[in-house]
Amino acid sequence: MMHGDKMIKELNERIGELTAQITSKSLNVQSSLFKLGQICETVESDAQQLARTLEENANDDVLLFITSHISHKSENELYSLPKTLVDVEEECKQVPTYEFEVNHAIEEALRSTSCIGVYRQNGAELPPCISADECNTNTG
Repeated sequence: MMHGDKMIKELNERIGELTAQITSKSLNVQSSLFKLGQICETVESDAQQLARTLEENANDDVLLFITSHISHKSENELYSLPKTLVDVEEECKQVPTYEFEVNHAIEEALRSTSCIGVYRQNGAELPPCISADECNTNTG
């Protein structure tokens, strides 16, 4: 049983390593998406504030003119919003995606009834096998 325990330990260690890698990558992607989400929320808030300011001053051309020329804030916000959205879109394209690729050789080996080995009585001969998959633990 020592061989089986060793294999289980090694498999658990590898699973732990893969889990740590997946967790690390996941946290990096979540962090990137969170930052981009905050930028989008800021853009949305700025656009809503700009729309409110324009609505409030829409009936008073003089006030609208004075407000926009004194601060230039509304004009600068208006011009920067589309560029910010394009920047966010480009950054979203840079966020990596991942997928787990199964090791098909291991998957096939685990389907075999003799991938780990066979149990037989000392001195007993195994019947001839056409392939390793045809050997099973019921012999001997």
